[in-house]
Order: sequence, then structure tokens, then C-alpha cells
Amino acid sequence: MKGVHFGLSCVIFATAIVASILSASMLRAQENIWTEQFRICNDISGHVTVDACSALISSGGISHLNLSRAYINRGRAFLLLGDQANALNDFEHAIETSPEYEMGFSFRGQLYLARGDNDRALTDFERALTLNPNYAFGYLWCGQAHLNLYQYDQALRDFDHLIALNPKYEGGYLGRGTAQMNLGHYDQAITDLDRFISLKPQRSDGYYVRGFTYEHKGNHVRAIADYDKAITLSPNSAEILNSRCFARAEADVDLAMALTDCNKALELRPDDAGILDSRGLVELREGRYDDAIRDYDAAIAKQPDLAPSIYGRGIAKLRKGDATGGNADLSTAIAKDPKVQATFAGYGLRP
Repeated sequence: MKGVHFGLSCVIFATAIVASILSASMLRAQENIWTEQFRICNDISGHVTVDACSALISSGGISHLNLSRAYINRGRAFLLLGDQANALNDFEHAIETSPEYEMGFSFRGQLYLARGDNDRALTDFERALTLNPNYAFGYLWCGQAHLNLYQYDQALRDFDHLIALNPKYEGGYLGRGTAQMNLGHYDQAITDLDRFISLKPQRSDGYYVRGFTYEHKGNHVRAIADYDKAITLSPNSAEILNSRCFARAEADVDLAMALTDCNKALELRPDDAGILDSRGLVELREGRYDDAIRDYDAAIAKQPDLAPSIYGRGIAKLRKGDATGGNADLSTAIAKDPKVQATFAGYGLRP
């Protein structure tokens, strides 16, 4: 089993996402004594940036807007240093200093997003967009937060706005394709993902999400081909290795290769319930029922409500002659997920 959810493959605080906050014209407007500090504060590079921005902040000689920008840049530098507490403090100072400047809310929201606090992130992104409705990347972050909250219709609208404002930015197509895939709009998703791949052919995430979409369409050949390409680009991605393992197990093809993928994925991410579930399915296909039960047991120990593992274990027990244990597992799994029986029947696996 593998998670349907996908997170945009963007470095949250990458300087490529947001243009340099202090523009060249603003730099020229400062007193000469501060020119170098402004240059360094605008070049996000760790301790040196922290020192330069701190000098500007303590100077008392810059406008509120530029003071807010200095706080933001220092916060970004703190993030590069792994100091989220000071980064958050700076983003909050930026908001207090210039509450009508959208970027303070945007960067604080990105920090919340990185922490998994999607609701607070979304509140900040929506405030940023209220302040500046043409802030294209505000829709990017809103869309990501909505994806994380499984609010796919809202995410779709966000990415539509992003693409309308910035049709050349590839992330809009990846995000919208991900939303479309989760909504079951597979053909529309593939169209968007094709566009993303044409713009960024060396990014593994486009092939990964498109492969996932083809898998849901039942086209395992195309799905595995996309996973192959994604793994070539990201050979140590446990998520993609697990997806290829599961796709092969689902289609009942190349089971030895599937097992190799799952084993490598577990080396990268030990005791992951989803990967253990995938390997259990491979072993069930191969008739290695003791191994399947062992992996399903481990997956259920990590995730007790994992219906596919409970159901798969039930089939394995039945095939070993344990009718009582097997039927109990089947009933438990169906109670947790009424669709699980049809899912396994679709694999050609019946009690």
C-alpha cells in the first residue's frame, strides 16, 4: 500500500520561489554606509546574512517596510541554519512592523506548512492573498495546504488561479495535476502532468505522480514505465520504490523485481507500514504465506486500522488452513473499510 497524498516537490524556503525582497532600486536609496549590509542581508546565506540583517534592524535608520524585509530575510537565514524558533520570531516581527505587507504572512505560513500545521498556514496564506490578490505564489502555498488537508476542490481552484497569473510556472501544473488525480479526474491530471514534465523533464515528481495516475486508471504498463523514470532520477526515494513494488504486485508481474524494490524501500525507511503492506502483497502473490503474515503483522502493529493488511493477512491465514483466524481478519477488515473486499477481488485475490 502507498499513500495517495503528494507534497509539491519545492524547497519551502528556496530563494527561487520569491524574488529578492530588497530590490536594486531600494538598495540605491539607502545611505552609502548601509549599502553593503543591504546587499548581504538580501543574499540569504546563513550567519553572514543574520549579522548584516541584524545591523540593519538595530540601526533605526530604515523604513518600516524595509525593516519588515530585513526581518524576513534574517528569518530565512535562520531557517537555513535550522533555527525555526528564531525564524518564526522574525517573521512575526515582520508582520508587526508592516501588517499590510503580504510577505510576512507568506513566510510565516510556509514555516507552519513545513511543520505540518496546515490550518495555521492556510490562515496566513489567505491573509497574504487578501493583501495582494495578484501574489501568484500565495495560491501555490494555499494549494499545497489544501492538498495536505485533503481539500482537493479548493486546491484545484488555487492552482487554477496560480496558472492564470503565471502560466509559465511549472509548479502550478504539478499541483493541479495532483489535485485532479486525487479527485479522480485522471485524464485532466495526465494533461497537466505532461505539461509539467515538458517544462521540468529532470524532476522525478512529475513522473511519479503521473505513474500513480496511470496506476489508478488501471494502466500498469504506463505506471511502471513512469516509476522507472522517476527512480532513475531519484534512486533513493523510498516512496517511489514502494509505488513500483506495489504496482507490480497489484498487476502480478515481475514479482522478484517488486520484492527487490520493497526491500530497498524498507532499508531506506525501516518499519514503514505502507511498504510492509506492499511487500506482504508480493509475498501473498508468491504463495509465501508465513512471510506475508509476518509483514502484515508488522504493518498492523504500526497502523492498527490498515484494512488492506488485515484483509491480506486473512487470505494468507485461510490459505494456510486457519479458517477461524482468516475469517476473523476478513470481517475486521471489511468493518474498517467496506471497499477492501472489492479491491482485493480487483487484484484477482479472493478468500
